[in-house]
Amino acid sequence: MSGQLTIHWTASSDAGGAGLAGYQLKVFLTGTTISPPQYPTPQLVGPAATSFLFTLISGLGYDFSITASDNAGNNGSSATRTNVRAP
Repeated sequence: MSGQLTIHWTASSDAGGAGLAGYQLKVFLTGTTISPPQYPTPQLVGPAATSFLFTLISGLGYDFSITASDNAGNNGSSATRTNVRAP
């Protein structure tokens, strides 16, 4: 059995410099630094995105983190990691 989770975030407000390239979404199994194989780390989504849908495996815990990236290859600070457990 599996479930789905949609991650939402507020778009970056930094409009200067090289410009926003997108966001790096990182997914970890809770308590590990190993990503589930179906979610490459990082998952890059475009600058217009403010949400991403994940499919979760029932009974497992997941940690999610997001970082904004600019067109020059710089990454912002990572948002606070969020933990969820799939039902």
